[in-house]
Amino acid sequence: MNMIRENAPIRTAVIWSLILIGLGALAGALAPPAHAQDTGQFDQPFDRPQFLIHITGHGTTSGPVTDDQYILYIEEPDANGVFREADGFGGTISYSSDFHTGPLTTPRSVCDAAAAQGLPAQAWTPYNRTNTFDCQLLTGPAPAPTEQPAPAPAEQPAPPEPSIGVQAPAPARAPESHVLRTIVIEIVEGIAITVILGGVIGAGAKAYRVWRAARIAREVEEATEAVQAVRAARGAFSVSGGIADEEYIRRLLAKGVEQLTEAERAYLRSKGYLL
Repeated sequence: MNMIRENAPIRTAVIWSLILIGLGALAGALAPPAHAQDTGQFDQPFDRPQFLIHITGHGTTSGPVTDDQYILYIEEPDANGVFREADGFGGTISYSSDFHTGPLTTPRSVCDAAAAQGLPAQAWTPYNRTNTFDCQLLTGPAPAPTEQPAPAPAEQPAPPEPSIGVQAPAPARAPESHVLRTIVIEIVEGIAITVILGGVIGAGAKAYRVWRAARIAREVEEATEAVQAVRAARGAFSVSGGIADEEYIRRLLAKGVEQLTEAERAYLRSKGYLL
């Protein structure tokens, strides 16, 4: 029963941590990407360089799967076009590719590299990040000037005609595969940290209980030995022919501590003559 009561707070903390992590990840996934960006932000450097990679396939537990997609990743493929990505469970996923370029340090360089490959202007999200940027803001058509109606005669004023403008095309959303991978990685990392902390706390509590029990057992054993030593000393005294305590103690002290037996030393300790 004591073990159940002591572990209950740990389980409660783990459950609440998992709930908060899941809610935070869900809110991040449902939040719409911001499209209204200042083009000056396209020249702000990434926190880490990115590589534009065209992946052709990846491995799964069921076998290889064919891909045809451009992605941003933080590591350059090797000479064979292979690179690996953490799966969030302690392993990796191997990808094959037939093209990559980089390192790319700004959103503008990514847009330029994508345009050089003939890709349409679209939204990109750096690997494992949420700051999406849309290349259409660099290449989209400018709004047409508003048409103004001709002034009507003063004697017959006419109502103004509505303005006519050109609506910019809706920007494309970021690739869903990267958003889902980011959510999975963040949830798994949060679960792992919570489980590790709970295990460390539980192991520490168990070790303390074991140490405390051992210490109590040792103290009981030492007390028992002391009582037995005192009894043995008193037995030796009773056999000594009825010598008075003071005389017996005087004789023991005269022998010197080094010459005393364990029973004699225990007897002197019980009388306060030895520590």
